[in-house]
Amino acid sequence: MVRFAFLILNYKSAEETVSCVKSIESLSKEGTDVQIVIVDNDSRDGSMELFHQLYDKKNYIDLIQSEDNAGFSRGNNLGYVYICENLSVDFLIMINSDIECRQKDFLYQIMKIYKETKFQVLGPDVYAYHMKIHQSPIYRNLADIEKQKLELEEQKRTLTKYKQQHATGSEYAKLNSKKALEEKIYLIGKRLRLDVFKKNALSYKKSYENVAVHGSAIIFSRAYMKKYKSALYPEPFYYGEEDLLFLKCRRENEKIVYDPRIKVWHSAGASATKAQGARHTLKREIFRYDNLIKTKELLIQVMQDEKYFDTDIRKQREEF
Repeated sequence: MVRFAFLILNYKSAEETVSCVKSIESLSKEGTDVQIVIVDNDSRDGSMELFHQLYDKKNYIDLIQSEDNAGFSRGNNLGYVYICENLSVDFLIMINSDIECRQKDFLYQIMKIYKETKFQVLGPDVYAYHMKIHQSPIYRNLADIEKQKLELEEQKRTLTKYKQQHATGSEYAKLNSKKALEEKIYLIGKRLRLDVFKKNALSYKKSYENVAVHGSAIIFSRAYMKKYKSALYPEPFYYGEEDLLFLKCRRENEKIVYDPRIKVWHSAGASATKAQGARHTLKREIFRYDNLIKTKELLIQVMQDEKYFDTDIRKQREEF
């Protein structure tokens, strides 16, 4: 019997988490054993109380309460460590709470892909249905340090601009018209799949090895779990986990596979149906850019240190 564990990180998204769990429960499970672990990232909004009401009598669902809002990477690592220490599984499926697994043979396809590729990390086709775009795969190669530094300086300038706007009492960010236009063009291009005409473009319809996959849905094989203490390392609070995981796997020669034979539905972009101003409050943009900058600085630090990931590798004497 092949054993799977789904890891869902909840932060003030109980309704989405419940829908996510229902989608997992509806999967075909013949020949498998499926456990679900929900980590609540200190929501303090009644989420855990609801989960206890719904799931305490379901012995295949475990609930973990984080003592504080640990951020995306550390919150997921809490669940990863729990699964590695308490559940003997062949595959760990780490998904956002706003992901739904509607593909009935999802588990069967994972087993099939593993038999063919022996992956350490697997990424599915992630369809953001509100935006009507496919979010994975992301890229073949990580930008070099010099380009990362240029992007960091641009992020710092944007953060300074937003803080200045906020200081004047403004509530909404004044969007750079050029940047807003570029964003619209990008989304239209993704929807129409015009990006496939770019040099070295990646298509969501094709399978690839050693490309970056979207962080909203990542599958780890037992080989990965046996070697690494953390799913995501290091642990930025928010954003950038795909870059760091890609760098880790490429540096340590771990195989990442993207395969469209497995697909998940992502409700990301639901806010795009609301007024643009609601999406671009200065408070939200300042939070976003502050974390983008911290993550970018961390990424540059890791890129400069060839041995950075050594501390995340399990010692041979450690039991798994």
